[in-house]
Amino acid sequence: MKKTLLFAALAVFALCAQAQDPADWTFNAETIEIGSYAPGTDVVSGIYTFTCTKKSWDVDSNTTRFSNDSTVAYTQRIKAKGKDCIIKIEAPSAGTLIFGARTGSNSETTRTLVATQAGAELYNAVVQEADTMEHEYGVTPKAYYTTNVAVPAAGTVEVSMPLGNLNYYFIQFTAEAVEDPEKPDTPVDPEDPEKPDTPDTPQPTNDLILDPALLAVGDYAEDYTVGIYTLVVVPGTEETKPWSVDANKASFSYEPTVQHTSRIKPNGKSNYISVAVPEPGTLLICPRSGNKDATDRNMVVAQGENVLLDVIVADEQAVDKVYPSYEVAVPAADVVTITNPVNTINYYYIEYKTGTGVKYVFDLNKVSMSNNVVAANGAQKLMVYDATGRLVRVANAQEVDLNKVARGVYIVKAVYANGETQTVKVRR
Repeated sequence: MKKTLLFAALAVFALCAQAQDPADWTFNAETIEIGSYAPGTDVVSGIYTFTCTKKSWDVDSNTTRFSNDSTVAYTQRIKAKGKDCIIKIEAPSAGTLIFGARTGSNSETTRTLVATQAGAELYNAVVQEADTMEHEYGVTPKAYYTTNVAVPAAGTVEVSMPLGNLNYYFIQFTAEAVEDPEKPDTPVDPEDPEKPDTPDTPQPTNDLILDPALLAVGDYAEDYTVGIYTLVVVPGTEETKPWSVDANKASFSYEPTVQHTSRIKPNGKSNYISVAVPEPGTLLICPRSGNKDATDRNMVVAQGENVLLDVIVADEQAVDKVYPSYEVAVPAADVVTITNPVNTINYYYIEYKTGTGVKYVFDLNKVSMSNNVVAANGAQKLMVYDATGRLVRVANAQEVDLNKVARGVYIVKAVYANGETQTVKVRR
């Protein structure tokens, strides 16, 4: 049974706006009665307030799935009928806002979602109907990508649509994890409380990952270090060009279902990334040229005088809007540099994986290859990538035929009904 939201009483509004219960952190348009909500009539749900001064918010039936969980089919939406419509969100802490939003029009390619807090812009990017992904229920209806916005602190976040209206199916706030102040920083040996206890297993770390979505949007005019990565700013002959971080969506072949929402831009071909690798391993790099007409921009990965990779990065290499990712074997513990000597390249995600063990392993109980046909018992989908990370074959079946691809090494990813995946390396 749908909940009827309260609109009028100021005291009720204040109570809702200050809600701290995690149950109030998720908005679902299905909880609102279908109809039109006149200007000046705020629609309030937990920490969310939808307000218009001239036009209205309308609620109607519409079924859509989103990339964060395509098993859920949302059946209603709240529609901004004018550019004066805004959403006020009382963020209880730092965290992340996830928007299930659409333009509702395939021809609209300029409508933006803009989020601000205390006068600072948190997000400003286009929402397009073309940004969709397939899912386990088939090609139609497709799942639309969510819009994720990092919120740096508690306080009011305002969401506006200055270039045109958007429709919202759900909005979710996830609080940033905080440490328990009463929990000791280091595990303690119960037999000797004065003696720190060494954990049996390594503790998780993000030092090996460079994810622009975790960085503040803006310019970085000086060298900036994140874990083992340093964004190096090289002074130019006329003007020093800073690195910058902004919002931009892209998916890559290492995991096509993941959509990255931010990128790091060098802004000048002299700037480079320095990686202090701790031991032999593999670099995973997700780059784009950012210019569909650019076909000569190369990315060079080197360790000392040893060039590990020199490859052209061009947007035209994308297959179904999935761009190539690159895995680079690093032979030793030493500084690795990532440069773009011809012109700028944008980076969406970089990860360093330590260890030199076998990465792709055949599980003969599930995967086999005979006469260049790869079979994965029980798989729902098989995806084949070439050595550069480009997606070259997709089969919604338990088998994929490689007889028509060029000879070489390929990576096959099998996806099973229970959500399990397996990645294997094969030679054609």
